[in-house]
Amino acid sequence: MLKNIIKKFTRRFERKKFPLWLFLSFSISALILFPIFVFSLKSMTRTERKIGSSSLPSLEKISPTDYDMSDPFITKAPKLKDLIKKPIINDIDPSLGNKNASITIVEYSDFECQYCQKQEKIIKELLRAMPDKIRFIWKDYPETEESSASYRSALAARCAGKENKFWEMHDRLFEENKKNLTDIAKELKLNEKKFKSCLDNNETGALIQDNIQEANALNITGIPYIYVNDKEILGEISVEELKSMIELELKK
Repeated sequence: MLKNIIKKFTRRFERKKFPLWLFLSFSISALILFPIFVFSLKSMTRTERKIGSSSLPSLEKISPTDYDMSDPFITKAPKLKDLIKKPIINDIDPSLGNKNASITIVEYSDFECQYCQKQEKIIKELLRAMPDKIRFIWKDYPETEESSASYRSALAARCAGKENKFWEMHDRLFEENKKNLTDIAKELKLNEKKFKSCLDNNETGALIQDNIQEANALNITGIPYIYVNDKEILGEISVEELKSMIELELKK
C-alpha cells in the first residue's frame, strides 16, 4: 500500500515537472526546523515572563551593596565616622554662654552617671567665672535601651526643651534625690499633657539618637567626654585644669 502511495505522489510530481528530491529536501528541513522553532518560542516566552515578574529587583530595591564597589567610577556613600572628626556644632543641641565665643566646650553626658553629675558642677562654675569666653553645648549619650532610666531622663530633658525649659529639667535630673519625671514636670509648670505625650511617644528621640550616632562615629567609649575646641578629655577634669586649657586656646 505504501508503495502505491509513493508511486501516486511520484506520478503527480512528474506530471507537474516538480523534482521529487526538492520536495523531500523541504520536507526533511521542515521536520528538523519545526522543533527548534517551537523550543525558541517557548524560551522567549519564559524570558519575557521572567523580565516582567517581580523576581527582578526594582530601582527602589537596589542598594549600594548590589553594585561592584571595587569599581572606582561608582560613588560610595560615606559613613558618618568618615565625615566628622569632632562634634557637630549647631543650634539644635542645648547650649549656655556666649554663642560667639572663641571657646566651645562640648560634653557628651548621661543624667544617670555620677561622674557626669560632678563634671556638670565644675562646668557650671567655669561658666560663672568666664561667661563671655565660653559656649557650652550639651550632647546626650545615654544607654540605648529606650526603657532605661538613662534614656528616659534624656528624653524628658529634651521634651522640657520644647517648652524652653531644658536646663531647668537638666538641673533637676542631676539632683541627688530626684523625683519621678512627671513630678518634676509639674514643679517646672510644664504642660503635663504635652509632656506626657512627648515622653510616651518618644517625640524627641531622634535628637538623642543623632547624638548617640555622633558619639559612636567619634569613637567615644566613656562619659563624661569633653571637647575644648579640638582638645579631647575623657573623665573628670578640675576647674583649674579647664581654665588652663582655655587660656592656652585663647592665646592661639
